[in-house]
Amino acid sequence: MTPFDRPPVGMNLGRTAKLVAQAFDAALVEAGGTLPIWLTLLSVKSSNLANQRELAGMIGIQGATLTHHLNAMEAQGLL
Repeated sequence: MTPFDRPPVGMNLGRTAKLVAQAFDAALVEAGGTLPIWLTLLSVKSSNLANQRELAGMIGIQGATLTHHLNAMEAQGLL
């Protein structure tokens, strides 16, 4: 068997990452959450951030998007 007889490592890693992400998303939905909510709560708990801009940067989203998520989380009693 030669290296060309198997899919490239990058393709296997990509497929694996996609499957793991799908499983994680499904587990979050089952628990009543979403990835943005989980990332926000985790970042707030594990960091000493001074403002929303820093929080948005840590999560990797825009400030307006974070505001949307924070408002929804507040309405759900998570904040």
